[in-house]
Amino acid sequence: KIWFETQYLPERRARRYEVFASQGRLIDFHRRPLDSKFTFIFVMDATGRIFATDRHQTGRFHHSSFVRGEPVAAAGEFRIRNGVLESISARSGHYQPSWAQLRQFILELERRGAPVPNSAKETFDPPPGAP
Repeated sequence: KIWFETQYLPERRARRYEVFASQGRLIDFHRRPLDSKFTFIFVMDATGRIFATDRHQTGRFHHSSFVRGEPVAAAGEFRIRNGVLESISARSGHYQPSWAQLRQFILELERRGAPVPNSAKETFDPPPGAP
């Protein structure tokens, strides 16, 4: 049998995956706009810190890796070009986030000054009657 062990990052290494907002764009630890042709996985912890990478490894590096398996305020995937979200989803097998958690993530991005285009918001379906 092949066994996999999910890698949990120590706090100091997790900081290298932290995402910030600057001039309406999402930027990485090195102050460069996030940009990839691949899908990013992300989490937002209980304090509102956001971590993301486009280097997901099945069986090894997952959403839970950033926060050492602790509970999160939001989790999912997004696509991004030059720091601007193109699409967003609540796809996370470990955390199985709710629509409300994804909405909470979007509100945090907007609070930071990184607007989320309506086209990105339309990639998930809120429950009927949700705000």
